[in-house]
Amino acid sequence: MRKRWKLAESAPAEYATRIGAHPLIAQLLWKRGVRTPEEADVFLNPSWERHVHDETRFARMNGAVERVLSALENGERITVHGDYDADGVTGSALIINALREIEYRVTNSEYRRMGTGSTIFDTRYSNIDYYIPHRDKEGYGLHRETVPKLKERGTALIITVDCGIACVDEIALAKDEGMETVVVDHHQFGETLPDAHLIHPGLADETYPFKHLAAVGVSYKFACALLSAARAKGVDVPAGWEKWLLDLVAIATVTDMVPLIGENRVLETYGLKVLNKTKRPGLRAILEMAGVAPGAVTSETVGFAIGPRLNAAGRMDHASLALRLLLSASMDEARLLAAELEQLNKLRQETTKKMMAEAEEILVGAYGHTPVPDAKAIVLWKENWSPSLVGLVAGRAFHPVL
Repeated sequence: MRKRWKLAESAPAEYATRIGAHPLIAQLLWKRGVRTPEEADVFLNPSWERHVHDETRFARMNGAVERVLSALENGERITVHGDYDADGVTGSALIINALREIEYRVTNSEYRRMGTGSTIFDTRYSNIDYYIPHRDKEGYGLHRETVPKLKERGTALIITVDCGIACVDEIALAKDEGMETVVVDHHQFGETLPDAHLIHPGLADETYPFKHLAAVGVSYKFACALLSAARAKGVDVPAGWEKWLLDLVAIATVTDMVPLIGENRVLETYGLKVLNKTKRPGLRAILEMAGVAPGAVTSETVGFAIGPRLNAAGRMDHASLALRLLLSASMDEARLLAAELEQLNKLRQETTKKMMAEAEEILVGAYGHTPVPDAKAIVLWKENWSPSLVGLVAGRAFHPVL
């Protein structure tokens, strides 16, 4: 397949002067999609005070927050239904952390407190649980078959994370079964939206100014709104507690490959600072396994060490392993789970390498060589290939990929 270079347009001559930057810096910013002096300022000088938007600017935030707080106050069961990738898992862990912190302070449940920046809980005393679908057996999103399972658990409120905006029929079914839904998502949606509380930056009538948050970023905004509203009701959540959740935001903002401009750049900048001093046993255990020293975490560490390990759970087994690790209460437990994740990641690497070799062998057998020139599309298939890994193989060996 022949490659064609597509070069981004050059910045106008006056652009460098307009943003007050060196011409070379101006060209790089322009090619990143930065167009205004304000956008350039966020990119070059990300500031929490100046560049992070108030979460209450989400048009439907207040209704979602009130419904969740009502569920917490009344002891209703809340199920966080996350996606199986790193964005869904980190977003789910983040929301669960926030919910359990509020639940602990609202109900005085039997929790164990540890100096980890989050509430550690005994699930026997919590009304908050989670559900992560199996990547290969169930697939993406909330499924009709899942709804009765949640009903059987006693779930009254479902919070979908990194999915749900396209699950119109499934959410309607849940409503028929007496369950309400809050959707925390950032994916594309159809003409019909689900009958739920929708927290999504891309909706047509959405008033939130930044449209490119990862699901974990939307989850963070939702958590901040929940904590702020809980404090307003007299719940004694320590000031600034939510900043410790930014370690999770730093991970999926990179792994989900959202543009690192605007508010994403601010969240990533501050998130990396928190990640470098994380109190979360699960992340500390992953960094140990990856041989990354405390304080040495960069966006490259996230993209090539943390992210692949978290994603390996869903690709090779079940993503609930990654979520359990992120919610882990102790280093002993976290190290055991991280060791499982390490083995799955090694298996993922070995299997991907084998599949790539087999793909090239098929091409050579069919065409006598690889790559194949002038081919507009190539479809390869082998019976034993893992559905979870074919995208990785295609993305590494052949471009573009559908």
